[in-house]
Amino acid sequence: MHNYLKSVIASGILLFLVYNGCSQDHPKQMDIQQNLIQIDLTELTSEKYLGREAGLDGNEQAANFISKRLQQAGLLPLKQFAESVKPEEYFQTFEITGMDPSQVKSSLSISTGDRLFTTKSGLDYHYFFNSVQRLDQKSEIVFAGYAIDAPEYDYNDFEGINIEGKVVLAFYGEPLQNDSLQFFYGIHQTHYLMEDWKARAVADRGGNALILIPTPDNLEFYTRMLDRKSKQKTSVNFILEEETAVPVIYLTADFAERWVGPWMESHFKAENQRIREELSQQSSIKLKWHAPELASAIVSLKLDYENPEVRVCRNILAMKQGTGEFDEYILVGAHYDHEGMKDGKIFPGADDNASGAIANLHIALAYAGLNKKDLTKHHIIFAFWDAEEKGTLGTRYFTDQPVIPLEKIRAVFNMDMIGRDASFNFAALRQPMKDENAENQVMLFYSAQSPGLEEFAKDANKDTGLDLLFDPNVYFTSGSDHRSFHIKQIPVIWYFTGFHTEYTSPEDTADKINFKKLTRITRHIANFSYQLANNSSIPDFDRSILSAPEGAFSR
Repeated sequence: MHNYLKSVIASGILLFLVYNGCSQDHPKQMDIQQNLIQIDLTELTSEKYLGREAGLDGNEQAANFISKRLQQAGLLPLKQFAESVKPEEYFQTFEITGMDPSQVKSSLSISTGDRLFTTKSGLDYHYFFNSVQRLDQKSEIVFAGYAIDAPEYDYNDFEGINIEGKVVLAFYGEPLQNDSLQFFYGIHQTHYLMEDWKARAVADRGGNALILIPTPDNLEFYTRMLDRKSKQKTSVNFILEEETAVPVIYLTADFAERWVGPWMESHFKAENQRIREELSQQSSIKLKWHAPELASAIVSLKLDYENPEVRVCRNILAMKQGTGEFDEYILVGAHYDHEGMKDGKIFPGADDNASGAIANLHIALAYAGLNKKDLTKHHIIFAFWDAEEKGTLGTRYFTDQPVIPLEKIRAVFNMDMIGRDASFNFAALRQPMKDENAENQVMLFYSAQSPGLEEFAKDANKDTGLDLLFDPNVYFTSGSDHRSFHIKQIPVIWYFTGFHTEYTSPEDTADKINFKKLTRITRHIANFSYQLANNSSIPDFDRSILSAPEGAFSR
């Protein structure tokens, strides 16, 4: 039997025992009112907050608005258990560093034997600011396969090679990414293909930079990705200065073909076929990529920056203490920042993500009103994340610099875009469309490693009557703040009501929100989080689950 199905059955048995042992109903004091949600969402999207761009005055005022409401309700700041608090004590402050592409200076040349390849930025290679590290280096290139270390697949590209102080060359993507074999989750993507993950892996092993090249399996996707990134190159890119990463250089497909095309043609397909044959006989493989043709390659790489922009951002962290039976936490979160202003126009961000932030605020206020007899067994954290629009930097900072031990967080809720009757078809970003029964639909993406979450969600839906569509994910490669926690092997649940043409535009306004639906979703999350927080047996993160019926949108 498939290990995911085994876990589903085991979770069902556990839930039967739990539900028959004690009631998990939410208390009647969980008062959530549609008119108050509408008032607060209209406020948060008003012009005074200037589109809530991370690190700017408008978003600072939004943070003050949210923290003041939390204080007035009597909720404590997470990092300080005190009866008398100031609004700023709710903040976890952090800095982000931004770089205008015009202020980035770079040069790259590669020599192999008697050949010297000089390059031009934007034509032969691209660098999109992702590290504060400055370089002026001439060293050998070390080839490291895909620059992936994935213990769950018994796969490590770094085994037996020394990259300390050197520049690493690696394939973009992941092994056999177009194959249906279960190895590396078949045609589904894993987080190991993400460039930030590879950059961290190289940095952790002492490497100085990472150069990526496409493969025959991902050439078309790679070219589109570079084209998209290049069109955004006029924007200031922001990073966490504390985050461990090395600069990532992308060689264009044309330059990669001139340099390593013959070797790729003769080697890559043959090696992939060998992997497939070995995997047909066993579930894992010790893979060792060889590139003797590149052994003598020397790279000269220079990177320098001028006039970095530093901004101060604020995660807002409040809590409702439980009974103390368990010194553990359920975290309910949503980002409150948005795009700010562009070309003199304010981007209100009503759906993205005033909808999630205000839902979170009213869940917090409902918990604040609980009687002592209704307190949950676990503590509840209410987190309002900053700098999500800059690359989920708020949650990346929190998970790297946690206020509490991460192992004490048993589950994380994320609300991002939960206020519309939209579509789960990505094409809806380009053309107006709605799914059938859209006014009732909400998508729940959740950690496939915690299949028991689905039954909790269904039970919490008894008095909200939503059409819940479930999608278990083994990996999250994009999306929103939940990814930062799932990578740390904490169960996550992400609520989402679909794409629409007003996404990240000045037209994402409060009048387009379906407040009745948003209120029902808010109540559902309050019910669901209460049931988890008041339960003695919360679904664990089962690391052995490496596949799931992802994309099935089951009910």
